[in-house]
Amino acid sequence: AEDREQVKGLELGAYDYIPKPIEKATLLRITHQALRQKFLQDEKDRIAAENERHRHHLDAIFRSVHDGILTVDAEMRVIEANEAAIRLCQLNPHSLIGQPLAELLDEGCTACCHVLQKTLDTQQAVQEYRIECQLANRPRQIVVVNSSPLIGQNNQFLGAVLVLRDITRVTSLEHALKDRHRFQNIIGKSPKMQEIYDLLESLTETNTT
Repeated sequence: AEDREQVKGLELGAYDYIPKPIEKATLLRITHQALRQKFLQDEKDRIAAENERHRHHLDAIFRSVHDGILTVDAEMRVIEANEAAIRLCQLNPHSLIGQPLAELLDEGCTACCHVLQKTLDTQQAVQEYRIECQLANRPRQIVVVNSSPLIGQNNQFLGAVLVLRDITRVTSLEHALKDRHRFQNIIGKSPKMQEIYDLLESLTETNTT
């Protein structure tokens, strides 16, 4: 019966048990061990809670940035992707983690894989690589990608991080400004011609003939 009570006590969370008669040396030894065990458990719980806070903080940053962020392992299987990356690359968020990236991307947007593969092969960053994506059922999309090695603890190489920035609108504005500058050079520097050009520009959005 005594053995059963001892086992039950340990199953309920007791650190140890002391048989009677209780000796002072035994009591002090087990108490010291129990306090040491409590200290180690508290420290473990503290570190776990701190890591959890850091993870939530990083998750919040990961979700908040406007650039797409996608991480892959050394075999280019997806580790994680934020909402911006899922939107830019038209990925399915429900069947993403652990899948080969090349099999998830549209045929018109595989250039990102070449950038990632270069980082995986060389363990070096690829900076400001401009890509034109031809996604199905969507207009042309221009993105700038940066790829960097994903380094873990003890400088262990884990894979690569891809950052995507959509510059489609900026590129369109650049082309519009170039066309305008080219037209201004054609019409010359005559004040009258410039006045006519400005008048035409002001009417471009007017729905009239």
